[in-house]
Amino acid sequence: MFKCKPLAAAIIAILATQAHADDNSAEQNQSGADNIVEVTQTGGRDNISYQSQVGANNDGMVTQNQATMSDAVQTQTGNLNRADIVQTSTEQTEAIQLQDGDSHDASIVQNDSFGATARQYQEGSFNTAITEQTAADLSTAVIDQDGSDNFAESIQTNTELSVSEQRQVGNDNISLVWQEGGARNDGMVNQEGNSNDATIYQVNAFDSSATIDQQGDSQVASVAQEGSEHSADIQSRGLNNEAYIDQSGSLQTASVYQDGTSNSADIFQAGDNNTASTEQTGDNNYAVIDQADGSMLTASLQQTGEYNEAYVTQQGTGNLIDFAQDGADNLLTATQSGNGNELTGSSYGDNNRVDVMQGGDLNVADIQQIYGSDNEVSLTQDGQDNLATVIQGGVGNQAMLMQSGMGDSAMVSQMGSGNMATVTQQ
Repeated sequence: MFKCKPLAAAIIAILATQAHADDNSAEQNQSGADNIVEVTQTGGRDNISYQSQVGANNDGMVTQNQATMSDAVQTQTGNLNRADIVQTSTEQTEAIQLQDGDSHDASIVQNDSFGATARQYQEGSFNTAITEQTAADLSTAVIDQDGSDNFAESIQTNTELSVSEQRQVGNDNISLVWQEGGARNDGMVNQEGNSNDATIYQVNAFDSSATIDQQGDSQVASVAQEGSEHSADIQSRGLNNEAYIDQSGSLQTASVYQDGTSNSADIFQAGDNNTASTEQTGDNNYAVIDQADGSMLTASLQQTGEYNEAYVTQQGTGNLIDFAQDGADNLLTATQSGNGNELTGSSYGDNNRVDVMQGGDLNVADIQQIYGSDNEVSLTQDGQDNLATVIQGGVGNQAMLMQSGMGDSAMVSQMGSGNMATVTQQ
């Protein structure tokens, strides 16, 4: 049953006959179950639509067309309610939805709307919030969910200088940001809890940024970017977390920071002038950096703790790998294919292993294991005019260098006792 105050009913009647008027307002209040409320405002400026529903299985709908600086607000308390706001061909409009309870659905659609703002707030579990903004430059989409088993999705298409921000507190939540076309957009996700999943897609665009921050255990964070001049940053604190970054294009920057145990980081880049960095603090962590078919690439890797593993692959010319491992029983495997590449770094602790393969000419490798015992370096250079330097300090260390080609140079310096060095040049 539809119920509203007499004044609100009069206002609604006026709205039906005053298209393209200014300063219109509609207020609708419902209490109960299975109610439906709708309002449509066309044209004008400074219009306001407010809907409030308390109960279950209620539907609220607001449509604003060709309006300027107009607002739509919906509040729903209870369970199994649905709220929809559609704003088309508007300027500087704002849509706000607030839902308290479980199993709600909230949707905001803003098309051809300059400077639009969409805000969705949900408190409870099994809620869904979706925002779609198309051809909406300088727009903002915010989704804030507090509870478990919630789903948030923001879609921004053909926008510039727009922001999509999502925040979820609780467990087993899913966050998705999709930005396609346009430029200089920002996607941000913050999750606190366990077993959450966050994904940001930025495709057919340039100069955009993606940021994911997770606190808790068993989290998954993924960023996929296509275009140029993008940046991706993932930070997580907890146990058994996973981070993935996939970038296709040039002038990209990717970074992963993980603090905890048994975490994994995986970065893939295809293109030129890209930079990838990972930093992990804790034990039993795993990092992979794969940079394919490019030049002037940089991979920076840092691990602090024990039983960590890192794998780095670069294909192209003029590339750089910089690594640092501090702890015991760590492993680094690096492969560079091409000419004029450089690898430099150090590992501190005991029982660490560094395994490097460089294929091509004019490559440089500089590896230091100054402190510790029972460490091992295995370095292979296949090409001409390559340079290899290994420095080890401690007890029971091993260095094995193999160079195949002309004009190569190798230097091994060991300080301590019980060390072994083998250099093969052919």
